[in-house]
Amino acid sequence: MKKLLTTLLVLFQVVAAPMLVIAQTNTGDATARPAVLYFSPPGESASSGNVTLNSSGNIAVDVKVNTHSANSAGADVIVTFNTSELELVSGTMPGSGSGTFYPTVVKGVTSPSTANSTGRISMARVIQAPDEGSTPVYTNGDGVFANLVFKPKASSPVGTTVNLSFDFTLGSTTDSNVAGTTTTNPDILGAAKSAALTIQQGSTDTELSSVTVTPSSANLAPSASQTFTATANTTTGVTYTWSLSGSGSLSATTGSSVTYTAGSSTGSATIAVTATQGSITKTDSSPITISGNVVVNGPVIDHIVPGEGDEDVDIEVEIYGSYFGSDDGRVYIGTRLADIISWSDTKIVVLVPQVNVSRDTEYQVKVRRSDGEEARYTGYTYLDKTGLPMLPWLIMFPLNGAAAVLAKKRWFKRK
Repeated sequence: MKKLLTTLLVLFQVVAAPMLVIAQTNTGDATARPAVLYFSPPGESASSGNVTLNSSGNIAVDVKVNTHSANSAGADVIVTFNTSELELVSGTMPGSGSGTFYPTVVKGVTSPSTANSTGRISMARVIQAPDEGSTPVYTNGDGVFANLVFKPKASSPVGTTVNLSFDFTLGSTTDSNVAGTTTTNPDILGAAKSAALTIQQGSTDTELSSVTVTPSSANLAPSASQTFTATANTTTGVTYTWSLSGSGSLSATTGSSVTYTAGSSTGSATIAVTATQGSITKTDSSPITISGNVVVNGPVIDHIVPGEGDEDVDIEVEIYGSYFGSDDGRVYIGTRLADIISWSDTKIVVLVPQVNVSRDTEYQVKVRRSDGEEARYTGYTYLDKTGLPMLPWLIMFPLNGAAAVLAKKRWFKRK
């Protein structure tokens, strides 16, 4: 049997290898990949720049994406850094707003402890899957993907240079990618810019690095009101300016909080805030749905950790969000019911059900509160553990089905 299996593998190399070369060449065509990942500072057009220390002795860097007018449905990004130069303090993803990308669904950021042991920060954002029958809404342009804060390892960091880069190879699907919107061009990432940052002495005051609107979204009945509050990482010299798009009205346009009053009919609106400190500005926003049929403060899923796992392994998944309630409800992965380990108003821990998939497959996560209200999130990915690509499997099976089954289930099973 092993001799036959070896013969089949040699045949695959002769017949299929040229096809794989052609496929890789097409997938790696940079002309169809306009998107660029880069750090700010220094920016898309430069490879080196300056970054300043804040009063805590940290430096802040934005991860940005520019699709150059191409539509995108999401991205996963891997940032690499030298652990002898830097220590990750925090990695966050800003809420929706004119300066951000993929604001609806966040799929987590590697924890500082894991990042500092590996020198890798993995993060992902996607557009919320539309309701059945609805038209997808994509994003494009130039915006912030994530905010990273590092502590330099040097005892006297001012004047030293630290380095950041992206794990990216053109045509690869296992590193950083920016999702396109068609099956013929699924990955539009064509370049990823490394950065060499020289550390400068910063201000003695804490620098503005982020601002957050609370609540992050709202469901209101017509003519109902909701107070929104802006919280920045510092209050030193920070001013706030509010704006509204859509129906309704604001009680003020400045200040750390404002009250929004919905219009008299159903619809939608977005409230946004810009925090300003000198020449530094940060933005955040909150979408509002106006409907007489929506329960105020319904459950909301912000993100899940981890976002993927092997198909046949018991994995604990943490679901973060708000308004889950204090009583246990139900959690579904696709149509399968997950076992509840713990349940609170902001965090649910479940044991995902095992499945059998023939390829990496993403399923929708649904939280059903005890009162029947639901929240949906796309999604959790089951990883196929067979490890054998479909092309050799399809070639091998007609020649000898038994050998193909053994190869898929035993010889090629990932360890």
